[in-house]
Formats: sequence, structure tokens, C-alpha cells
Amino acid sequence: MRTKTLLLSAAALAAGVVTSMAANTYSVNVVGYINVQVQPGYNLIANQLDIDGVDASSTVLDPATPTSQDGAFLLKFHSGSYNQDFYDGTGNTVGFIGWYDGVTGNPSTNTLAPGTGFFYFNPTGTAATLTLTGTVLQGTNSIPIPAGYSLDSTVAPQAITLDTTATNNFPVADGAFYLSFTNTGHGGNYATQDFYDATGNTIGFIGWYDGISGNQVFPTPAVGQGFFYFNTGSSTSWSRNFTVQ
Repeated sequence: MRTKTLLLSAAALAAGVVTSMAANTYSVNVVGYINVQVQPGYNLIANQLDIDGVDASSTVLDPATPTSQDGAFLLKFHSGSYNQDFYDGTGNTVGFIGWYDGVTGNPSTNTLAPGTGFFYFNPTGTAATLTLTGTVLQGTNSIPIPAGYSLDSTVAPQAITLDTTATNNFPVADGAFYLSFTNTGHGGNYATQDFYDATGNTIGFIGWYDGISGNQVFPTPAVGQGFFYFNTGSSTSWSRNFTVQ
């Protein structure tokens, strides 16, 4: 057995790679964690690690993590609206300690599979670190990209440019746009609004451009970062191959 440590920058993924050989087989497991700093208030983050193949919000956001405390909540965008989960750290609100559905008051059934972006509300007055743990999904993995808005991330914990190259294979469409959200401790706002010109007729080149300046840009969400994508085309999927070297 051989073990090594792999570091992927930005949100500092530290992963242990364990290999084994038996009966002419070779397997690689990559497990680790992502530390995401969350400011007070809203943060647009993402899960990019698989815990158990289900990835319920109650396991992805483990109660032991520093910011899973009374008053925290998450918003998952789905089919044009948000699912809301709240965290009761005392049991006084819903009769149990943990994540519960904001509508029914029952234990949450939402999932946060790798490739899912979501808003996390940090109820504290100071920045904190949210730790996400699990296994890095390797090989070819896909996430659905519906028509209209979706809240996404890369499946792999890796910062990549959203382009149509064979490596990244992002399904861009003419007129589509990308929104990133930032929180510097003052409530948060949409930091970028980038559009895609597939013909070059709008700005004179094919690619992403800043919605204000018209200059060329290269949207590159960081590790642990979610983003909104508005797909002007029909429903599709984003398939990408990733292997730890």
C-alpha cells in the first residue's frame, strides 16, 4: 500500500490517495476535505465531495462543523425556486437537533450531491470555516443543465474555466450568462455577470465577455464555489472526465 497527499489550491483540498493491487486490479481512492471560509450572512458555496452516494444536507453539513449551529440555513435552487433547510442547534424549535425542512419542520430530505451549488447563511457575526469531507469522484461524471437558471459547480474539486474545450466540455449557448456571488462581510452581491457570444457578432470574438465592459473574460469558479448559469438553449448535461494523477 502506498499513501501520498494531494493538495488542490483555492479552498485547500487535502486528499489522501490510497492504492492497492490484488488479482491484477488497481484501485485508487481519494478522500479528504475542503475548507470553505464563510462570511457572516449569505455565501454561495458548493459540495464537490461524495460522502455516501446520497449526500444528504444533514451529512454534507455535519453538525460537528463550526458553522452548523442554531440559526444557520441553506438555500438549494431547484426548478425555479429554493428549497430551504434550517439548523436547530438546541432542539427548542422542532424538537430535535439537526437540519429540518423550512416548510414542513420535518428532518431535511434535501441532497447536496457533488456539482451542486447552494447558498449557506452563516448566522454568526464573524467569518468561520466550513469543512466538507468525502471522496473525490473520478472518471466521467455529469450534472444536469436545464434550460434557464441553475445553481451549479464543478463535480471535481478543481478550479477550471467554463469553456468548450475537450478537457472542460462546458455546454455554453449563445446569449447564456454566468453569475458569481461574493461576500466580503457586508451582505454579499453578484460580483460578475458574464455573457457568452457564440457567433462573435455582438463583441467581435467568440467567447465570454464582461456584461459591463464588454472585455473578454474567463469564468473560473474556485474550489468550493457555486455559480448561477442561465442556459439559453435546451436542457442538457455537463459531462467531464477527471482523474487524480
